[in-house]
Amino acid sequence: VSWLGSVILAPTHAQAETARNEFLAARGMDWNTLPDNVRELVNRSLVVGDPDQFGEFVQTRLIGQGLDGVVINLPADGHLPEAVELAGKTLARALG
Repeated sequence: VSWLGSVILAPTHAQAETARNEFLAARGMDWNTLPDNVRELVNRSLVVGDPDQFGEFVQTRLIGQGLDGVVINLPADGHLPEAVELAGKTLARALG
C-alpha cells in the first residue's frame, strides 16, 4: 500500500509556508485572503513543513499506519535539484 502526496518542503517551516504562498500566488490565490474552507482544502492537499515535520508525518501518518511505499510530488520546487535532494534525504531518514 502506498501514498502519493504533494509536499512543500523547506529547511524551515517558515520557508515552507513562504513557498506554499508563492506557489498559490502564481495561480492567482492569496493564502491570507482565502476562505477558511479553501485553506482547509489546501492543508489537506499539501504537506507543508521542514524536514523534521515531514519526517514525522511519514513515520506516524504513513509508515505508522501500515503503508509500505511513499511517492511524493514537489509542486512548488520539484524542478530545483536542491529541493529534490532535501526531499530524498528527508525520506531516507524517515524510512531508514
